[in-house]
Amino acid sequence: MATSWHLKDMYYGMIDHMNNLRPAATVFPWAIKYLTGKVMYTQSGHKFVEAMAIEQSNELRSLLLINKSAKPASIRIEGALDFPDTESLKRLPMFSLDTNAVKSKTLATRLLKYSSVRFNPYSLVLLGLSN
Repeated sequence: MATSWHLKDMYYGMIDHMNNLRPAATVFPWAIKYLTGKVMYTQSGHKFVEAMAIEQSNELRSLLLINKSAKPASIRIEGALDFPDTESLKRLPMFSLDTNAVKSKTLATRLLKYSSVRFNPYSLVLLGLSN
């Protein structure tokens, strides 16, 4: 019962009454692919942004950021982001989910290293830090 609770519901389920996936349903495939592994230490300097870093068994790393505020958030990601010069043009997968849409794009490592990541109110951002 726990695996199907609210799977399909008129108002709250992951699938609506017309069999369309709601945006929140996309989090489950992300979690399987990017958030399975060892939770690493993370710290957020923004009181409404929660951060969770994962190291998978294949040594790939991901970072999930959750904005729990009704206002947009902007944070800088610091830490072990020393990409070699040969990887300065590398692009990392970036997924976002908010009240408006689910988006999938890539982010240049040089932008991640020198600028802030901005995200919408009540949203999730998932970065694949190595792929």
